Amino acid sequence: MLYKRGELGDCPLRTHSRRFGHSGICALALLVSFLISGCSGGGTTDDVGADLGDTLTDVGGDVGTDQNSGTDGDSDVGVDSSDTGGGDTNTTIVYEWAPIPVGAAGDLHRVRYLPAVGFRIVGHGGTILRPVGDGWVREWTPNTAQAIRDIEVHQGNMHAVGEYGTWLSQDGNGMWQSQDPGVDIHLRGLTSVSDALVAVGNSGVIVKNRGATFSQEPSGVFNALHSVEAVAESTAYAVGDSGVAVKRVASPRTCDEGPDDLCTPCLVSTDCTYDRCETMPGGEETKCTQACGEGLDACPESFICTNPEEEGFCIPEPDHNWIGFQAASATVTLRDLLVLDSNNIWAVGTDGTIARYGSGQWQLELSNDSQKRDVYAVGGGSGEILAVGDAGLFVKHDSNGVWSLLDDVEGPLLTTRRYEGLATGPDRVVAAGEGGALQIKLIPDEVFRDGLAEPPGNLHDISFAGDMGTAVGDEGVFVFWNADGYGSIDVGTTEHLYGTVVGEDGAAYAVGASGTLIQRNADGQIHALETGTLSDLHAALILDDGTLLAVGANGTVLHRDPESGTVSFEPTPDPRDLLDVFEDGSGILAIGRGGVILRRQGDNWVTVPSTTTLDLYAGSYALGRTTVVGAHGIVLSWTDEQSPSKVAESPGDFYYGVWARTNGDILIVGWSGVFLRLRPDMSLAPAEGPTSNTLRAVGESNGILVVAGDGGKMWERSEASVPLGE
Repeated sequence: MLYKRGELGDCPLRTHSRRFGHSGICALALLVSFLISGCSGGGTTDDVGADLGDTLTDVGGDVGTDQNSGTDGDSDVGVDSSDTGGGDTNTTIVYEWAPIPVGAAGDLHRVRYLPAVGFRIVGHGGTILRPVGDGWVREWTPNTAQAIRDIEVHQGNMHAVGEYGTWLSQDGNGMWQSQDPGVDIHLRGLTSVSDALVAVGNSGVIVKNRGATFSQEPSGVFNALHSVEAVAESTAYAVGDSGVAVKRVASPRTCDEGPDDLCTPCLVSTDCTYDRCETMPGGEETKCTQACGEGLDACPESFICTNPEEEGFCIPEPDHNWIGFQAASATVTLRDLLVLDSNNIWAVGTDGTIARYGSGQWQLELSNDSQKRDVYAVGGGSGEILAVGDAGLFVKHDSNGVWSLLDDVEGPLLTTRRYEGLATGPDRVVAAGEGGALQIKLIPDEVFRDGLAEPPGNLHDISFAGDMGTAVGDEGVFVFWNADGYGSIDVGTTEHLYGTVVGEDGAAYAVGASGTLIQRNADGQIHALETGTLSDLHAALILDDGTLLAVGANGTVLHRDPESGTVSFEPTPDPRDLLDVFEDGSGILAIGRGGVILRRQGDNWVTVPSTTTLDLYAGSYALGRTTVVGAHGIVLSWTDEQSPSKVAESPGDFYYGVWARTNGDILIVGWSGVFLRLRPDMSLAPAEGPTSNTLRAVGESNGILVVAGDGGKMWERSEASVPLGE
């Protein structure tokens, strides 16, 4: 699969290791072989089909059995007995469609509004979502990432923690990289204190991170801790199982000794090696130290900076201890915290529990929910405090200190979901939870309405080269795959992106509206390239010598030199919009509106008669045959020795993508989930697709078929030849 691959030993099927067990899929392949071979007790073919449908329900958990083209289930398993694996009548093809999440991959666990960053939502399957337009896209995370439980920004860098010791940090190229925190338990909460990040998790484990260094702080408890929030520079609270709360306090250490002359008594800065004489915490005596902060040298080991984000000085790192409290009944699990200040702290949990800390003690507050539904998250800002929880629970804390059920959760479809995360930003409140459900309220006066944790528009194109791949879409969505992981990368534009191409050298390009051209170098750096045009660009192609061609509106063809990087225009004889560019056995072709086909000769383009005036959207070539598809079901196909020839036309149908496979299959996708196979005799045969939504692109990665389309959706199809009669 694309976002996490798994080899199954002798089993020929590839599978989603996040979705299926290897043994289940292998059993499925053997089961299909067994049933199709007639070994199901001598039944008729009708009996075999019934037995197969009944049994698939029990294999692999959520393996679907719907054989109808246009289903929208999580996955579909199909048996294509008409395809005998290259003419071998002793085999049949078994395949499975499964979604590739470009938004949420399942439950969402936490929502944060991070200063200078904005909203982020984390959840199942390594999901980290960022807002794009009116939607959300999954950021690139490594294949090894488990469920993410919390996210935080520290000294300008983002970090996330999750299950099985997952700790991620975002690099300068917008990709999340794994770090080793030295533990393999679930980490459930994360916060930033002055000099470090602090994460809490199962068994009372507390992990501290400073730069590349991880250490642990004793919590004094063995209960799972679910949430942690900073109160002051080095003070924090955490809550967890059995109603437990713990508080982090700092005890200053005296400055007795350090490297060079650090901690040497001084009167003026010139007494010190680093020209810095400062009063140390906990005493009036001045001692030598060194400057630290943004752009300056880091403090020596066991010293911290008083102001790391600007300029401070190094002091001995304080000792940190955690003090335990009983914040609620021992039967309660506390799941989240809201800290306004050291005297206004709320903790929420099971059985409708809301506890408030103030004046040195914890007190229970009534949620006023007669069902006593579990409360999962609490948040505040813009003058209100809210809490959310199980079965659509939304409660509000008023100015009189009373909690009451919200009456402005309009939904309408997702109001009964479990909501686990809540955060308030400057213009909206976002709650997230079960199955990727969102409730979003615009500030100040709007009601909560259903949201979707999915991209804001359509995906228009995909491209693969080896283990690398890209997909692009509306609002600047740019999804990137490699052997290590997958997800979207912020490429710095909100223009719609219509075309993409990946080079063998690891570079990738995207083109789009208003002359947009984005380059992602092999080293991961993103560049917006000047094109000299405001015409929409629809497609791109990389030639063997590294030259980039991009085609677009009004007959535009751009040429980017691989050595100088200079972008120039190539003259074309036709002003019609060009929608695709690809290579066939005789050179380079561009196709587009009104049936236009152009062939590149040197740096010039000449017209090729197309036999149609219908719009041509996409083309592909393999095994000596070129195939082009377009509006009203037009299909052109010809061999290297021939001219374009119409082989199909179907008024009212629209074919947006075509892929010629090296096994001879030619696959076509389009309007309302159309998924067709162009047979060797040039007749069209319907095949089982994954959706009834419009599909706009089709491609292949290492033998795995991939389709993309409207609603920002993507699917992959794994397949295998299963022997008959063994």
